Amino acid sequence: EGNPSSPASAPATTAGPDVERGWVECARALSLACAATTPEEWRKVRALLEDAIRLQPTLEEAYEWLAGAERSLGDEERAVAAYTRGVEADRGYHPHYLGRARLFAERGGRAQAAGEDPQEPFARAEADFDRALELSADSALAWLQRGLVRQSAGLFLAQRGGDPSARWDAAEADYARALELD
Repeated sequence: EGNPSSPASAPATTAGPDVERGWVECARALSLACAATTPEEWRKVRALLEDAIRLQPTLEEAYEWLAGAERSLGDEERAVAAYTRGVEADRGYHPHYLGRARLFAERGGRAQAAGEDPQEPFARAEADFDRALELSADSALAWLQRGLVRQSAGLFLAQRGGDPSARWDAAEADYARALELD
């Protein structure tokens, strides 16, 4: 059976050469990504993944790896866009929601650390975690990470003189659920 996100586990298909070539381009990109250290190498990875997506738009892993390549190139907006394209291509693949949620959570954390308002990125992160959990309620990682966002949002409220108890109670419930599943 193997790793479902591995090109080695690509299903046999009769859909045509473009689908097969999409998997090949994706596998080539993954191979290059394992050794990529320079922006030039990451741009090559990105180009191969864009080709894979063009050839096989429903190849979930290509969007996920493309987002990783964009992050490696330091372009968070393009990483968010890659996850969003993945969500639009396949609304049932929860890792796209998790990846985008993590980017929004990190954005909120940076805003909070800089003394800025993190509520908008935290709300976007929480919405994506909610959707990921609708698709995969047994993901302990999603429960944990949503709890962390809720805890951080509560901390922001507390720092501004607000009542964080609802946010912290929700975070605690998420942590408890993550522990049940782990």
